[in-house]
Amino acid sequence: MAAHFRFFLTSFAQTNVIFLDTDILALYRDTSYFFKLTTNWELAFAVSNYPEEYKRVNCGVMLVHRNGYKSMIELSQYILHRGLLVLKKPESMIPDGLGRKIFNDQILVLEFMNKFGNFRVEKATKINFKSGVLHINPCLRINYGYNSTRRSFNILLLNRYEWNGNPVRLLPFTKFSHYKGARKKYMLEHYAKLRKLKANFVSFRGNPYAGFWCTRDTTNDPRCNFSPIKFKQKCLRT
Repeated sequence: MAAHFRFFLTSFAQTNVIFLDTDILALYRDTSYFFKLTTNWELAFAVSNYPEEYKRVNCGVMLVHRNGYKSMIELSQYILHRGLLVLKKPESMIPDGLGRKIFNDQILVLEFMNKFGNFRVEKATKINFKSGVLHINPCLRINYGYNSTRRSFNILLLNRYEWNGNPVRLLPFTKFSHYKGARKKYMLEHYAKLRKLKANFVSFRGNPYAGFWCTRDTTNDPRCNFSPIKFKQKCLRT
């Protein structure tokens, strides 16, 4: 992963970039506003509310601001370097809580954040969907490097419900749906449905086969009622 990101960013990307895993579908949501209104950040990752650390950060959706490609290269270099060291010493891999030791880039991204950030990355606050709330997306200040080469940049910690959603519970503000593991079998069906609905799609609830697809034409249906939820980004414009 790290080597490919570095090559892409140094060779092509001088603009805003969103990296997506191959098991993710975009839900016809506008994302351009996000880069324009919140400019004091370089990288953004979705943080989950799972208690396990190896699930804390999900790299299925990664945002790189046009002013953050150097920061992404530095993060990628760190992951590549640490990853090679871990592979040489498998016993240093992080246990997953089920008696297994696993290795993936997400663990090293979290390690980077906790090692060089101004606070430890905790699990995301779970959203209360029964009442309208204001959710704060924290801003992590990174101080990375060695001696005279140290530099600082901001990483915005996004809520997964908005940016890296569960396919069986897609909300009006969810921007991307992540078909991890066994959910991959629903991906083609959902793709066909989303392609047909396009901007008319509002949300999706329940079992993938028995769920109810909310559209702009069905928003008066009780199954499509959602309390308004707003997200405030702590990395504000300077």
